[in-house]
Parts: sequence; C-alpha cells; structure tokens
Amino acid sequence: MPKIFTQTPRVVVILETCVQPDREKLDGIFKYVRFYGPWHLHIIQNRVGEQRLAHFETGQSNGIIVGQSMLDMEDTLARTELPLVLIDPLPRHLTRSSPFSRCSHVQNDSASVGIAAADYFLTKGFKRFAYVGEVLDRLWSQGRGQGFADRLRRAGFSCQTYVPPAAAELNDWAVEQARLLGREYLRLDCEASRARLRAVYERFGFVHHSDRKVGPYCVARYEYRVTKPKHSCGLHYLE
Repeated sequence: MPKIFTQTPRVVVILETCVQPDREKLDGIFKYVRFYGPWHLHIIQNRVGEQRLAHFETGQSNGIIVGQSMLDMEDTLARTELPLVLIDPLPRHLTRSSPFSRCSHVQNDSASVGIAAADYFLTKGFKRFAYVGEVLDRLWSQGRGQGFADRLRRAGFSCQTYVPPAAAELNDWAVEQARLLGREYLRLDCEASRARLRAVYERFGFVHHSDRKVGPYCVARYEYRVTKPKHSCGLHYLE
C-alpha cells in the first residue's frame, strides 16, 4: 500500500485569510477534512510581514493547496515536486508555458453567478440593465459581468457595463481629492517586502518616507506631495 495511504496526509494550505472569500475557502477545506480526513494541516495565512517559506520539504508535506496569494511565493512553488492544487488560478498560470499548467485546479464559476442575477431580474420584469463590477476589476467580477450580459443578450436585452478607471486615473482622483481638501501630502503604506507593489507606488510618484514596525510587521510608508491649486475661487453672497 502506498505510504500516503498508511499515514495521515500532511497538507500545506496557503490562503490569504485576511479577506472573507479565502476564509470561506478555508472553512470548506475544514469541512472536507471532517468528512474525508484526518489530515494534518499547515496553514500559511500570507499575512503582512509573515515569513515566507524558501522551499517545501517533500518529507514533511504530501501536498499543497494554494490560492491567488501564491503570487508572493510563485518561484518557490514552481520548484517544488509536491502535488499542487490551485484555487482560482490566474489565466497565465494555466497557459502551456506556465510551470503550473499541469496542476489540478479549482475554479470559481463566476459566470453562473452573473447568469443567476440576470434570471432574477428577468423574472421580475425588468427591461433596462447595467452592470457595475468590483472597483479593482478582479477576475471574478469580470466573469460575473460577462455571464450577466450574455444571459441578457440571449433574452433580447442589452446591458450597459461600467468600465472601472485605470490605476493611473484612480491615483489622479486621490490626488485631486487631497488637493480639494487642502492636504499637503497623500500618504499610504504597504508590507515592506512587497517589491512589486512598492514599484507601482514609486512609478506614480510616491516617495518612500520611512519604515515602521507595526506589531510583528514591517511596513513601508510612502507619501506624495500635493501641489496647491494655482487659482482660488471666492464666493460672495448678495443680500
């Protein structure tokens, strides 16, 4: 009998439990283990400042379940020989050139959610439709919008879809709001080890101010100097 069936499986679970969808996925894994276990679970929550594993020892684990938080550990996961199960992988992870293309994966059926929403409105007699997705235009939001619009199109209706602003437009909006409020700086922070995110901030013109220890975490603080309006406008009310 294979060794994996004579011992309790040891499974690494990598999920970003600071967000509700991943907490619900973790709850689903717990339910599966209660029915088909036991398993030994090693949960990596991918929290800000949490130490990343440099490698996975085949003698210490039998498999890995990983969500989209894999982006921070992509190189490490690509080198492992352990079985991988991806949860909602990005499209590029499923291309033939990707080291994860042959991995098993579980994909959220976002289009069916959009179809169900369209069916609900159609049964209520609605005839004019629009879709406003998640502001960061996540893949699940795109899938819901596509399913919603396709179902309405088959029923003979059109659907107006709101196009989220690009990252540069969001940055411009934030700067303009700070200027209107009379603020001198626009400030934000992120985990100090997230090099890609920090590079995005720096491309927008944010300047690194300092690093700060927040509990067990190390946070990089950035600021953007807001220029004051060149002209002011005064209002005079006549009585």
